[in-house]
Amino acid sequence: MKRLLILTLTWMFLTSLVHCKMHKSTTLVPAEHIINPANAKLLSQVNSLNTIAFGSCSKSDEKQVLWNDISATKPDLWIWLGDAIYGDTEDMELMRKKYHRQKQHPGYSTFSQKKPILGI
Repeated sequence: MKRLLILTLTWMFLTSLVHCKMHKSTTLVPAEHIINPANAKLLSQVNSLNTIAFGSCSKSDEKQVLWNDISATKPDLWIWLGDAIYGDTEDMELMRKKYHRQKQHPGYSTFSQKKPILGI
C-alpha cells in the first residue's frame, strides 16, 4: 500500500511539474516546508486506501459547512485537486494569511488533525 501511495505522490508531483510555468523568481521549496510533521505522521500511518475524498475551490474567507459531512464518509486520505485557497496574488504575506485562515476553520482544523492531506 505504501508503494502505491509513493507512486501516486510521484505521479502527482511530476504532473504538476509538467504543467507548471516556471518564472525567473521561482525557487524550490524544501520538502519539510511542504508537508508539516503532523501530516507526515498521518501519511505514514496509512495502511490501506479504501476511501479517498477530494475537492477543490475552497474560499478561506467564507463559511465552510461541508467538513463534517466529508468526515462522516471516513476517508483514509484527502486530496486537494485544486485551490485549497484562492491565492491569486504575488503577495506572499497575503497568501500566508489565506492559508492560516483556511487552517482555522473549525471543521477543517478538526479534519486535518485526523486525516492525511495531499495537494496538487
